[in-house]
Amino acid sequence: MTLKSWIENIDPSKLIVLGDSWITFGTDLEHLFDRYVDAVTKVNGTYWNGQCATAAQERAQADQKTMQTLADKINAVAQRVKQGYDEIDAPLRRARGALIEAAHRSYSIADTLALSIPPGKSVTDEDKQALLVLQDELNDAVRCTVQADSKVRDDLNNARAELRTAFVATAALGVEQGKADGANLTDSPMRLGPDGVQRLIEAGQLTPEQVAALQGGDAATIPASQMEYLTQISRSLDSKSPQEIEQIMTKLPPDGQRALANSFQIVSNEKINAGVTNDPAIPKHGGADQLPKQIQTSLTRKDLVVNQFHNTAGGTTRSIELNGVADNQAVANMVRVSDPQLRNGSAIDSELLDVGRQYLGAQVNHEQLQHNALTSFTLDGNGASDTSAITEGIFNAVGQDKVAVESVVTGPNGKDFVSDALSHQWPDDGKAVSSLFTFGDKDATVEDPGNPADVQSAMRTGRIMQSVAEATSTDEAWKLLSNVPNTDGQSAGQLNPDLLQSISKSMSPYVSDLAGADQPDKPGFNLLRSDHTSWADPNGNNSFSGSANIFALMNTDENAGKDFNGAAVAEVLRQETKFGVDPTNPDAGGWLSTAGRLHGLVDKGNMIEVQDQYDDRHAQEEASYKRKAAWFDAGKAAFSFGSGFGDTPEKFAYALVNGSGDSLKDAFTGGRPGAAALAGLSGTDFYRDDYAILKARQDIGLSLPQIPAQQSWMLDGSGRLLDYEQMRDKLGNDPQRKDAFEWLVTQLGGGDGHQIRNGYSDVVRKDG
Repeated sequence: MTLKSWIENIDPSKLIVLGDSWITFGTDLEHLFDRYVDAVTKVNGTYWNGQCATAAQERAQADQKTMQTLADKINAVAQRVKQGYDEIDAPLRRARGALIEAAHRSYSIADTLALSIPPGKSVTDEDKQALLVLQDELNDAVRCTVQADSKVRDDLNNARAELRTAFVATAALGVEQGKADGANLTDSPMRLGPDGVQRLIEAGQLTPEQVAALQGGDAATIPASQMEYLTQISRSLDSKSPQEIEQIMTKLPPDGQRALANSFQIVSNEKINAGVTNDPAIPKHGGADQLPKQIQTSLTRKDLVVNQFHNTAGGTTRSIELNGVADNQAVANMVRVSDPQLRNGSAIDSELLDVGRQYLGAQVNHEQLQHNALTSFTLDGNGASDTSAITEGIFNAVGQDKVAVESVVTGPNGKDFVSDALSHQWPDDGKAVSSLFTFGDKDATVEDPGNPADVQSAMRTGRIMQSVAEATSTDEAWKLLSNVPNTDGQSAGQLNPDLLQSISKSMSPYVSDLAGADQPDKPGFNLLRSDHTSWADPNGNNSFSGSANIFALMNTDENAGKDFNGAAVAEVLRQETKFGVDPTNPDAGGWLSTAGRLHGLVDKGNMIEVQDQYDDRHAQEEASYKRKAAWFDAGKAAFSFGSGFGDTPEKFAYALVNGSGDSLKDAFTGGRPGAAALAGLSGTDFYRDDYAILKARQDIGLSLPQIPAQQSWMLDGSGRLLDYEQMRDKLGNDPQRKDAFEWLVTQLGGGDGHQIRNGYSDVVRKDG
């Protein structure tokens, strides 16, 4: 067909007829399922009651919802078809109008729609120009018509594929289809064919709304036919071991592999339900019991770890046996293939993680035995010459499922698990296991209180990191993690720097909590146990010795310590900024106390670790100074002057950090080390914090209290505060003159200048 013939003969009105017929088809589908629901609601005009009736009615209603979804899809395509009429008809009318005008002017019209003036006719310049104008109009109209036609055709082709997928994946799912596809999957995955693989792919997906419901801690309802189909797929694999299922999976195309892995996530998640409660063919909700039987058995076998003592002629020997390792590593490989957004509290993830916990506990037990060479260690009945990769794959696979991670670390064995993870001799420096404790930059904070998924994510992050903090806060934990048995005295940070750096980053948002300050926008991280005692402050005297142990632990790796203490410094600056801008606020005193305790925790944690690492007092002092200088720089860099501040706080924050040269940094580090004979760990000069607050207010034009005549030594000739370096000689060691800064801060309003010093002293006592 030539272009001219196509323009003259196409009929876009057929799209209206086609669209109306599809709308009628969708409506007929809905009416059919309306009658289906009515038929199982009333039998011979009488309402049908009882358990069987309820099951049939729930199934009918679930199928009705599925058909309504399909009808909506059909209607959407129909509307797109009818819209196509308008898109094509308008430029087509322009093109045909141009052809009519060309004929009226007696132009020759080629099959290509090229216009020309017949030979022999007298032609003026105006005639030539008129022909060019009409040719341009015709070309533009034809181009727009062709483009509109192509766009409608492409959209309908895509819609056709989507409709086919929808009918294949929803209308054709169910028991019989699941049995058939499951049989092919078990016998020979290649027999599934493209349609079977497509059914598996579509059945192994959740909508964005369903994923959001899971992330928000709510139930997600899927079509009954989808649950029925996925359950049958699981049942078809009941006779296969995890390793055999993994082999079956490898024979599928990549999308099919992911779909099968997804199916295990969906059917084992208790938050997934099918909206049917009394149908024996359809589970009410997902759960571990919907997984293939041998996967269930592998994850829950009672002999995962067996510790035994054996009496022999030569005496008593001991053995540690790990069983099901190969099968459970195969399960981990399946989990790893699944979509990350579906790893959201499934039983397969939770139980696999608990298996890894048990295996890891056995490994650490063996590693830390005093004479571990005398204890046999076997995997699946075989001697284990290399035990370096037993659990890494498990933890790496499950790490993204923070619901599962929360379940394990907050459970009855959570503290032991955290301790084992930190003290195990990981060959990868703890990189794989660190995925359990790695979060997004904003996961700790509720950004949108109206978003359930955001709130749940922040709560979960807080609870996980609180469990890690509590597990590492005790003196017993510090004793173990500062000197891990059978490692030549290495600490957790020396053994597993990658792991400790991940924990440090994830714990950093909670440094204020560790100092006793509540952060409502960072929920889940609680300092009190159920008996209302504080694990962070076990002595109940504001010394926060538990928190100090956490600071000490972070210092066992240079980078982890730098990040963590830098976060503490940044928080000190943030608390002092809040006070400096709004000193009459009812919470102002608490801001200063938090700043003082954070100063104390940095010093106390540093002191604990350097005294453990160095025997020589001068070496301790040198290490302490270098560390604290690096920490201050890291904190200053992390302290964003515009982070959550308005104009005045932003200016104050800048003045606080930069207004006094290196004065604040020197106050934090305690000054450069002196001679070895005079060695001693220096604490924070918290008086300079008071001075820095006053100086920053002055620098940005905020008022200062009236300075009495007896304190005029701190002023220059114009009545402004001297730089700290200028008044150093005037201060000397006169405590009354230093106390003047505290007194002036107190005069600002609701705070008390002594609160920085008192908070610091409560934590450090006489030790720093």
